[in-house]
Amino acid sequence: MKKTGVLLLFLLLFIFSFSEKSNILVLHSYHTSYKWVDEINRGFLSIMKDNTDYNLYIEYLDTKRNSYERQYYTVLNYLKEKYRNIDIDLIISFDDNALRFLFSQRNDLFGDVPVLFAGVNEASYYDFEKYPNFKGIVEDIDINSTVQSIKKIYPNTEKIYFIIDNKTNTNEILRYQILKTKANSPEIEYVFLEDLVINELLSEVSNLKENEQVYLLMYNKDRLGNFYSLESIAEMLSESSSRPIFTSWDFYFEYDVLGGMITEGAVHGQNVAKYALNILENPSFFDSMEQINLSEPSYVFNARVMKKFGISKKQLPENSKIINQEPSFYERYSWLVWTTLGVFIFILTYGIVVRLDLRKRNILLKQIQDQKKDLIASNEEMTAMNEELESQNEELEDLYKNIEEKNKELNDLIAIVSNIDKKYITDEDYYTKLINTAIQIIPEADYGSVSLGYDGKWKFVSTVGHDLEKLKAIPLKKKYMINSKNIVIIDIINENRTKLPPDIAESVREATKDIKESMIVTIYLDNDKRLNFALDIDSNSPTHFNKNSIEVFRAFTKLAENYIKNKLEIDKTRNAYVNFASKLAIISEAHDDATGKHIFRVGELAAFIAQKLNLDKEQVFNIKTFAPLHDIGKIFIPSEILNKPGNLNDAEWDLMKKHTIFGAKILDDPYFDIAKKIALYHHEKYDGSGYPYGLKGDKIPLEASIVALVDVYDALRSKRSYKSALTHKEAFEIITKGDNKTNPEHFNPEVLKVFIENEYQIEKIFDFIV
Repeated sequence: MKKTGVLLLFLLLFIFSFSEKSNILVLHSYHTSYKWVDEINRGFLSIMKDNTDYNLYIEYLDTKRNSYERQYYTVLNYLKEKYRNIDIDLIISFDDNALRFLFSQRNDLFGDVPVLFAGVNEASYYDFEKYPNFKGIVEDIDINSTVQSIKKIYPNTEKIYFIIDNKTNTNEILRYQILKTKANSPEIEYVFLEDLVINELLSEVSNLKENEQVYLLMYNKDRLGNFYSLESIAEMLSESSSRPIFTSWDFYFEYDVLGGMITEGAVHGQNVAKYALNILENPSFFDSMEQINLSEPSYVFNARVMKKFGISKKQLPENSKIINQEPSFYERYSWLVWTTLGVFIFILTYGIVVRLDLRKRNILLKQIQDQKKDLIASNEEMTAMNEELESQNEELEDLYKNIEEKNKELNDLIAIVSNIDKKYITDEDYYTKLINTAIQIIPEADYGSVSLGYDGKWKFVSTVGHDLEKLKAIPLKKKYMINSKNIVIIDIINENRTKLPPDIAESVREATKDIKESMIVTIYLDNDKRLNFALDIDSNSPTHFNKNSIEVFRAFTKLAENYIKNKLEIDKTRNAYVNFASKLAIISEAHDDATGKHIFRVGELAAFIAQKLNLDKEQVFNIKTFAPLHDIGKIFIPSEILNKPGNLNDAEWDLMKKHTIFGAKILDDPYFDIAKKIALYHHEKYDGSGYPYGLKGDKIPLEASIVALVDVYDALRSKRSYKSALTHKEAFEIITKGDNKTNPEHFNPEVLKVFIENEYQIEKIFDFIV
């Protein structure tokens, strides 16, 4: 009886544990044996197989071979009957048609079950706000990056043929995404090969010129309604095309397409499986997910096709992955190489060992014979030599220590000067670091200073120990400076009494520490400008600058001289770049701002906000420098549009919006990278309603978000041909509360927060520059 009870208890526990398993429904838009679907399943199941706490159901809409409308009710009735008594805990949908089906039928079939979607081609096609329980991964088919790789590999490209049928919703989305990229490649003609029978399609691609390229997307049905698998289309096209075939999916590689920015089906499936397991383990994970998550494609190219069309690795985009590479001789015959090398090394080593052994034996034999002869004669000499060697050994030890110290000083010297902050640094900060470094490596030095002579003036720019503010206040003349390209050691107090007027000499003495002696050298920066570098010993110190310190100081100042001159040249070039661009910016704003104050106010206000956002000095400096160039593209906008007093018509407004792209082209240089971002994106809005690309949220560079806000503020407060200037209070109300054109949602929340918290200072900055 006991055994029967235990058995029943075990059976009940087993049934209970089985019933506790989660039920997962996977709904594919297409059919099994479709390469994309098979790759997704392979990746998905490779992750899911290690977990058995679920029951998995996989269904296929089959809307690639049949129309969505035809399959809709067939699948609806099938699912309604099959899952009548099965409670589904999580639905996973792949590709657009499955998502569309679930939008309309999820609630009726399964209730408010969470839906994890993937393979969706364009998020903007759907109103996800209506479906908060739908979350997942948008298939980022980065067509623009593939087009850019075409232009990099074939810079003379004039025409791209996009192969895509017009039979499915997915391909309608792909066509929309293709057209979005046209603005980035206006010089290239886009041709769609669609609504053709297969022979017409193959004929089109068989005689293309070198400046014409092929981009294969999805082509499953021809004009007559014949269905073709992805494999057969890729195979026929690669055999017929006179040009390499670019694509966006990895399943085509098997049939000798070249590649591009590739979305990998297996990786897509793996990412969805990871999300699913997290949701099963912790249902609250679904609530914490972002509703829209982007997949991460990468550049992949086919080595076989590269070889066929003579494409080198240098022509590919950076970080490109190359597949199907032929194995090298070493990879094929590594076992033979290592075996041969091992045998050779063994024979060589054995021969050397034998030869060395024979030679060593002969040498040792001769040494023994010679030593026997010299042993008696050298015995008396060794006692005397031993004492001499002990003395020499002590001298050598002292010399070695001295050499080690010198070597360390030299290495420290080079490291310190070459590693002083490579980022943006003011001259005063740099000179202060330089003085502190010199005092560290020259032990006798207690104080120091750097001073500049130019335009007849002598000015202290940095000191250690001395009162810099007092020294700056003294009216020193350039003729008072000590001028010596060679290092001099002098009594600076007496030297100043001799060269300086009595009142000036007394002011200098009061501003400086009591000094026993100073080591000074002059660096000539140009014909007029010179720099004095001085190290000082305190009057109470018992030490003096020795020969070693003088040599170290000479090496240090030579290194510093080279760095300072290089920095001056770089600053000169940088200023020339910025001044030229600033003049262009002033010209571009002349229609509204004849004084040019608008662009400088934008620079000052943008730098103020950047500083409040705790950006580093270099970022603040670059934003202040390059923010005035934000509207430089307006130089290409006709003056009659810029000066039009009334509203612009649609054509004029479309042209006006292109000033952001024109500006980016003007600033298309690595030096102007930040300026380019500001010019291109400063009309993008945080909620995605801006232009030219409709970027949203943190996709907009921070520097552009800063300029976007201050540009609106300055525009509101400035008088234009079509409006009067507003007060600070009026402009603040519009930005923070909105009007018919401006909303707070347009701005980066962090930038807006700084603007609100510091409105008083912002008003003062604007009023100061007006």
